[in-house]
Amino acid sequence: MKKNFFLILFISLLFGACASINTIRNGKSEGETQLYKTTPENAWVYSLKIFRESGISIEEKNQAAGTLIGSTPAQEGSYGSYLGVWIEKADKDYVGVTVYNRRVLATQLKSGFTSDNFFAKFVRYVEAEK
Repeated sequence: MKKNFFLILFISLLFGACASINTIRNGKSEGETQLYKTTPENAWVYSLKIFRESGISIEEKNQAAGTLIGSTPAQEGSYGSYLGVWIEKADKDYVGVTVYNRRVLATQLKSGFTSDNFFAKFVRYVEAEK
């Protein structure tokens, strides 16, 4: 009986900590935001390029709302991850880019593609504008 309890507890923790597209959709407030001197249109194009270059499958995109949600496939040590990007005009010259990512399983060793990866690539595109 004790073994069954621990097995059920382990399975519950394992799958209870799973991320989903819904987790990302509702995670904007938990994401990291950085400001860039660019336009919302350019930010959108850069984000799409980053998704494409990084092998992130686009699950949802809404340019009018500035929302892009995707997933990375399972790889060595990772069951994949989900990534959400929100683009908002901050003022006349700056755009706020918010990125939120989660591993598919909280127990996996690797994170897959992270917000740090995204921002590192994004800043290169913005710097190339100059």
